[in-house]
Amino acid sequence: MAKQVPRPPAADLPFAILLFVAGADDEIDAHEVEVFQKLSENRRWCQSPAVSALMEAVDGRYSTLWGQHRRGTFDGSLRALRGRYAALATELPADQRVGARADFARLGWSLARASGGVLGVGRVSKRERAALAVLDALGEEFLPSEAEAARSASDAEEGALDTRVWGGERIHVRCVQTLRETADCTTFRFAPEEPLHFRYAPGQFLCLELDIDGQVARRSYTIASSPSRPDVLELTVKRVPGGVVSNWLCDHMHVGGRLLVTGCAGHFTCANTNAERFLMISAGSGITPVMSMARWLHDRGDPRDVVFVHSARSLSDVIFHDELQLLERRHASFRLAVTLTRDLPPGYEGLRGRVDAALLARVAPDWQQRHIFLCGPEPFMRAVRASVEAAGFPMEHYAAESFGASPERASQVTTRASASALRRMLPAPLGESSAAPELRAPRPVHDAAPVVRAPRKTASVVAFEGCAHAPGDVACDAGMTVLDAAESAGVDIPFACRSGACGTCRVSVRGEVRVPPGIGLGEADREAGFTLACVAHPVGRVVVDV
Repeated sequence: MAKQVPRPPAADLPFAILLFVAGADDEIDAHEVEVFQKLSENRRWCQSPAVSALMEAVDGRYSTLWGQHRRGTFDGSLRALRGRYAALATELPADQRVGARADFARLGWSLARASGGVLGVGRVSKRERAALAVLDALGEEFLPSEAEAARSASDAEEGALDTRVWGGERIHVRCVQTLRETADCTTFRFAPEEPLHFRYAPGQFLCLELDIDGQVARRSYTIASSPSRPDVLELTVKRVPGGVVSNWLCDHMHVGGRLLVTGCAGHFTCANTNAERFLMISAGSGITPVMSMARWLHDRGDPRDVVFVHSARSLSDVIFHDELQLLERRHASFRLAVTLTRDLPPGYEGLRGRVDAALLARVAPDWQQRHIFLCGPEPFMRAVRASVEAAGFPMEHYAAESFGASPERASQVTTRASASALRRMLPAPLGESSAAPELRAPRPVHDAAPVVRAPRKTASVVAFEGCAHAPGDVACDAGMTVLDAAESAGVDIPFACRSGACGTCRVSVRGEVRVPPGIGLGEADREAGFTLACVAHPVGRVVVDV
């Protein structure tokens, strides 16, 4: 008789978490299932080998588990979930418990955010938040490390809080240090106001929310620091002509300054690739996501080969230049190549000119066998892409993140919400409830001043239901969006990108709306009556649930 291979402990726990979190709203949708499948297939996000084994086991028994669930033979109750946590705790090595707890938190939050679209387009509902709070309590009960368990007894006496892992919810952070990188670029180091560890993928970005002269402004910035240093977040901000938030941060953010952040988002990361050789290319402040990746690889002692190419106007404009040179000195597998496009110092013998296939061949003869990560202003991006594509580079090994947007998109970023709207969205004091919805960060875009729209003929009306002070029917000029109507009436609909890219402003509507093609909303959402307020133009009378 063949020897039976034992399953990992509590082998069905990830599937039980799927049912518990995604089913908190009484229905598990296709987006949540798709996210779970992706996390099961690609397990590089797992900190704990045990959780990776659990996800692999579920992946192998996926159809069987769903069959049990449909027949009602899979026990997805809270009592059963607690029993699975307890079973895992009896077999899990103490040094893996913290990592396992963080992995389950990541799994839960990923599923909760997926309710409105693939990989986190939607908002987290109250029921899902309650389910996540239960998971957090179970993790704290069954999966503390021995050191944490010993600390918790001492901390309980002193009234201290356990350090938790940030799940991307809106939190306050405080500036603890500023570092001048170049004449027009500053790094801001932020620490959480409550004890927690930041968790994100290198190369991802988050959304900032702050009050500037009585107006709420939201912007997305790439995290320049590495998730291997979880106690602080670093944002490196460059001045932008006319940039509202970037220039305000450079002029006014100081040690002790406070703002709200929400995150994290983005798929521009090397954390989920098995490539052995990287070619990281950047220009200007587009260096920040690839710098996060380089720092992450360094901190992990990752031996994979990296060629880091950066384009700048002059040597004084190279952000992180000293640190990049230090990385090159400390690691034989890391090579730096800086090319200058304008101001060459006397006697300069380094690279010069724009990045193209010929320059890449000089600094990395094997560049076509590498995985490219490219980030910078859109004109730079277009030029590099055209050059490498024309040279026959295999574009399935090409990943890019644009720092910038078309003038049409960039001109619509700044919010016109009032300061009172910002105060309504601030978290309630401890012990009070807060109905503030979750923000979701969009793709990073340039700052810009708000657009002044010329009045147009009234074409439709929008009514808002579900808010505390419903304003009645709001008349809309032709060309106005649902979000425009909400702002004009003082109705708070959270948003970030104002271009249909991020899904933050997803709302349920009754009535006809016109939306441009290619926005970040699935067909199932449209059929269910959802739209994105920032790009939806009402036709006739439209009712919006907020």
